[in-house]
Amino acid sequence: MNSFKTLGRMPAVFSLRDISKLLDRDHAAVKATVARWKDQGMVKAAGQRLGLYYNLVRHPNWEENRALAVKMAYPSAVVIGPNVLHRHGWITQIPQALAIAVLNDGSHPSMDGVELFKRSMRWYRKFSPWGEPIYGLPALTPENALLDCLEHADKMWCPNVDDLDEFDVPTSLLEKVAHNDEHQVPHARRGQQPR
Repeated sequence: MNSFKTLGRMPAVFSLRDISKLLDRDHAAVKATVARWKDQGMVKAAGQRLGLYYNLVRHPNWEENRALAVKMAYPSAVVIGPNVLHRHGWITQIPQALAIAVLNDGSHPSMDGVELFKRSMRWYRKFSPWGEPIYGLPALTPENALLDCLEHADKMWCPNVDDLDEFDVPTSLLEKVAHNDEHQVPHARRGQQPR
């Protein structure tokens, strides 16, 4: 088996199931093959227990395919928080990770460079329709992203009023953030850089 030819036929992001079908091999053999490819620098795992891999032969710039991996791993993913606020110019801080909401329907293995926040079906109904997509993924509007941050400030990074661009953010939302700043017990992540 020529590894380069095999990976050349595979998509930029693939699962163990995909490679098992292509090679017509059992799970153990496929895991051993993918482990060898990983050691040789031909693939990169998207996360420790996800079973998804970036195909570095087909597309060496794996970061450009993170959104595709997110879509495959988390079908309910919606971009939230600092990524939305930054994209719309409401904050200048550059998030270090992609913050997404996922449907609270069980366990979700982690993905490198992605912060997962579980949300209920009620949350999905409350905040849809979505805003402008980010990286090709559904995303909250900046107004809803800020409201969601305020609602979940104990679990995720939430900007202080000084972090927000006062010219872009509606006054009513600036007032809510200021009120929240005054009445909330400071959380360890408030005011820090978004991850």
